[in-house]
Amino acid sequence: MKKQLSLVKGLLIFVFILSILQTIMLIIEPDTKHIILSVVVYLGLLLILIFYFICFFEVKKIIFETNNQYNIRLIEEDDYQLVRQLLDSSKLDNSPEEAKKLEEYKKITIDFIRLHYHYIVFDKNDVIGIFYAKKKKNTIYIEFKNYFENASLKEMLQEIAKNNNLEIIFKD
Repeated sequence: MKKQLSLVKGLLIFVFILSILQTIMLIIEPDTKHIILSVVVYLGLLLILIFYFICFFEVKKIIFETNNQYNIRLIEEDDYQLVRQLLDSSKLDNSPEEAKKLEEYKKITIDFIRLHYHYIVFDKNDVIGIFYAKKKKNTIYIEFKNYFENASLKEMLQEIAKNNNLEIIFKD
């Protein structure tokens, strides 16, 4: 994806320069041919700019490739039922007030997970937890959710980071 991002960046610069030249030509000679050509160039610039932002945000996703018992992947729309089941097994009291708070917490958590890069962790086929990961330069910040923290998973994430020349900081 980084190669695509640099290619789109180069194309964006080229079309931007082309749009400046086309604007100058339109000012010098405002005829139908130049107007149509300007509209085409500006639409191309807009489409490339949209594609650039899509590529830019795709690069921010982190891919955790594992070769052991854990399977880590970005939470997708189909996974929300699994997330819901994981939240249902939360360790809270079953009083009516706590149940109401827990239900509200689940709604907030599901909405938050939809808006950010959260990863779901499977141990074989069982869902064992969720964590949030954000990458800034060569550092990955990880925050575990739902009282989930696993020492062997932490070691594995640190090993993945080390193999990719990255640093991991675990937030509490």
